[in-house]
Amino acid sequence: MKFYIHAVGGLGDHFHEYFGGHWRHLDFSYLKAIKIKHPDCYVKVISHSACKEAVREYFKFEPDIDELHVMDWVDPNKKVFKKEKEEAGPGFIKLSDYAIENNIEKVIPDKVYMRPEEEEFVEFIRREGEFITVHPFAGEPGRIVFKEEEYINLISRLRKKLGVNIVVLGASNIKREKIKGKEIKNEEKINISSDGIFNLVNKINIRVACGLIMKSSCLVANHSSLACFLTQGHRPLVIMLPKHSWMTKHNRVNKNFLTEDNISLIPVIKKKEAMHQIVDTTKEIIERNRNV
Repeated sequence: MKFYIHAVGGLGDHFHEYFGGHWRHLDFSYLKAIKIKHPDCYVKVISHSACKEAVREYFKFEPDIDELHVMDWVDPNKKVFKKEKEEAGPGFIKLSDYAIENNIEKVIPDKVYMRPEEEEFVEFIRREGEFITVHPFAGEPGRIVFKEEEYINLISRLRKKLGVNIVVLGASNIKREKIKGKEIKNEEKINISSDGIFNLVNKINIRVACGLIMKSSCLVANHSSLACFLTQGHRPLVIMLPKHSWMTKHNRVNKNFLTEDNISLIPVIKKKEAMHQIVDTTKEIIERNRNV
């Protein structure tokens, strides 16, 4: 049997669906399940993404993907889904349609597929002691809630109050704009170096970054692709939201700043107050999980 997965969106959209969410009609949620039910089936992934290189890099060693095609972003409002069968080619069945019709339940991935040396590096960081990951960047500038010096202050405060190591993540990349289709350079950099703080910005790839998140006690991030890596609640997550965020406007923020599924959404309206909430909430999440 031959199946195809049709994916449209940024890297965060791919993550959200791959780990069991539902967004933009992606089929990734059933990838693991279909390979369990039909081990010899062939799965082709067709991705239209604004983050081509990151998508290609993350899924490079995913053993259940037999063929991966990553193309330029296509606005989903332009009826791109009408072309998906044509892109898949003859004989291919849409994976999600088959899974739903046959009552196949989703199977959520529980690891990041990396090279052996990448796995060794993640293990090296883990052996250095308990750590949290911080991603003070976002592909969309409007989702960045603090200035660089404020992020440095936040990271230092997290290190001091939590007493654990801090791993700072981020990578400059080229992204294609959704509307005009122009390629823009997205620079990510932060000048911080201190005992117990590992500044890995522009030093590791997306697989290693996600592998570190999987091993960390919590991720503190803007509303970025790396935050979307954890939006299904399989690891603790604190998301810093700008005051204009749709999640803030639609009352999706828990009034106590802490949810039962390990995801906390904190709107940064008053910066000083929000910074206290981010640090205190992260500390509470870590301590709660230690006692589980």
